[in-house]
Amino acid sequence: MLNEQIFADINCKGGSAILVGIIKMESDKAIKIDYCLEPVFAGSSSSSCVLTKTAWVPKSQVKKDQYGCLVIKPWFANIAMKSYNIKPYEL
Repeated sequence: MLNEQIFADINCKGGSAILVGIIKMESDKAIKIDYCLEPVFAGSSSSSCVLTKTAWVPKSQVKKDQYGCLVIKPWFANIAMKSYNIKPYEL
């Protein structure tokens, strides 16, 4: 799973955002991701995502969607996930 991308839909005040992350570490029960949040609204275009946060996600909260992409379950991404700031770098 290392260096694979992972996604989640995030509900936020005034709209939605998408979590775009990269798996940086893996243990028996969890993965560590570095990620950024990209706003979702009409007319938005972004050429790069600056990874500014990191978090540990239990493997039980990760699944593959219908397209084969790794996604974090919505409940965990929106309510239970705790993150920390990191020194940003470009994706």
